[in-house]
Amino acid sequence: MDYQTPINDDLPRWRGIYLKSLFCVMLLLAGVACMVFQPTPSPPRSFTTADLVIDPSLLSLEWESVGGPIPQQSHVLGMRNNLGATLIHFRDVESNFDHIVAIFPNSQDAARAYDDHDFTGDTQGKYARTWKTPSGFAYDSPIADQFRVVCVDIKNKTEIGDIGEICAVEAQYEEFVSILIYRTSNPAKVTTDLELLSKAVDSQIERFLGN
Repeated sequence: MDYQTPINDDLPRWRGIYLKSLFCVMLLLAGVACMVFQPTPSPPRSFTTADLVIDPSLLSLEWESVGGPIPQQSHVLGMRNNLGATLIHFRDVESNFDHIVAIFPNSQDAARAYDDHDFTGDTQGKYARTWKTPSGFAYDSPIADQFRVVCVDIKNKTEIGDIGEICAVEAQYEEFVSILIYRTSNPAKVTTDLELLSKAVDSQIERFLGN
């Protein structure tokens, strides 16, 4: 007596239905992922990064513009996905600073570029560097999406000569990132200058993004 395994004629049909259903689910999930993770395009702007760097009128007369605004190409900035920037230089008798404003395709790219600057490198060794908010500094930007002010403290820096104080004022405003690098030979004026410059950056940005 011959025994044969019964053939289920419905198996190929159900397999096809299953594969089609699985494919549809994958397409649906891919569509949802695109909707969730697709960056929101920035709105059209009637201004450029040259308009967003600090205007001399926002500073006291001691500050003198000594260069710029200077266009900066995207490949020299070291910030991923940027579309270019503008740089300006200022100085007074004891201090100087560079202010750069970069633009990105969207606010998500700007936020990632801001986060790339974590200020945690070179914390070991004889001349280790640490970054922290200067004592007494209290200003917090009311308009920036992200904002920080930090100054570098170099271990044993007296052994490498007087390099003064070096600080950074960084902020993200929608699709723009503002970076101000400040240097002074007079530590007593650090807090006052940084508050002045932070407010000046905010004022300049708000002239255009606040409308």
